Amino acid sequence: MRRRPLAFVAAAALAGTLVSASPAVAEEVRFTAFTVSPQVTASSFQVSGQVLGTRAAESTNQSETFVWVELQFSTDKKTWTSQVEHWLDKQGRFAFGFSTSRDGYWRVLVKGTGVATAPVRVDKRTGTDMTFLNVSPEPARKGQRVYLYTGVIQLKSRWAGYAGQWVYIYFRPYGGKTWSYVTVAKTDSAGYVRKAITATRSGTWRAVYKGSATHMRAESPTDYVTVR
Repeated sequence: MRRRPLAFVAAAALAGTLVSASPAVAEEVRFTAFTVSPQVTASSFQVSGQVLGTRAAESTNQSETFVWVELQFSTDKKTWTSQVEHWLDKQGRFAFGFSTSRDGYWRVLVKGTGVATAPVRVDKRTGTDMTFLNVSPEPARKGQRVYLYTGVIQLKSRWAGYAGQWVYIYFRPYGGKTWSYVTVAKTDSAGYVRKAITATRSGTWRAVYKGSATHMRAESPTDYVTVR
């Protein structure tokens, strides 16, 4: 049985350097850092980063302190609307919180330039995870009944079992590349699944919670079982 760590905080990719035509900002501006955390949230998230600029008369980068940055929102990464503006500090840094009630994409733009970070998606659905999967006993005899154990957890104020949810079980035979659906099971009151299955050949098992309009999809680790 293999366990997988939980992780729900991620940093965005940085945007490239563009030339500004505005005299109020440096001629070249770029983001050296940009983070949105968490990317799965029930209420609000934090935005932080840093902007550096290069002036025409200078050969080295320095912090750009004469510009505003603008937090923008989009549902399709094509049409962007301004949500809030923030002033950079003396080191060109920004950090602030923002609340949202919509799923979508967020980016920070340096006002007066075309320089923006890469979009980051923030999902308002509740985070879920499946941190373990175990099939036992193993090794198994051909035709023997074995039991698959797994579970679904959800993130509210803390991680807790997610009861009454359908979990789909898949199998990939030894040497194969394709997963085949086997059966489905519902989580109990504590969020766990214990499902009897018949061992027919060696291979790998996994389980998937497909998510919903309110909860994100989750997939378990895999477990290889030898059948003799």
